[in-house]
Amino acid sequence: MIAPARVAAFDVLRDVLAGRTDLPTALARARSRLRDDRDKSLATEIATGVERWRAALDYLLAAAAILQIDRLDPEIATILRLGAYQLLYLTRVPAAAVA
Repeated sequence: MIAPARVAAFDVLRDVLAGRTDLPTALARARSRLRDDRDKSLATEIATGVERWRAALDYLLAAAAILQIDRLDPEIATILRLGAYQLLYLTRVPAAAVA
């Protein structure tokens, strides 16, 4: 089962990447659906962190991938960015929780 915070972060990033909304609006909508304050904080941290570090994450993912990141399905690229961000930048999240 995928944690609600991670699903919310994915939804935020998917909507922002598709141009349907901006980051603050998407975050507000996602946070309103989460009950636990820890989930709200984690979703916010992941979504804003992926946006902040997207160029660096794309560079690292491109170095490790066969395909260029822009040739991947947008949802797959977003999932890879989410996982990479959590593994590289979130020290309190165990690697097993990212998968």
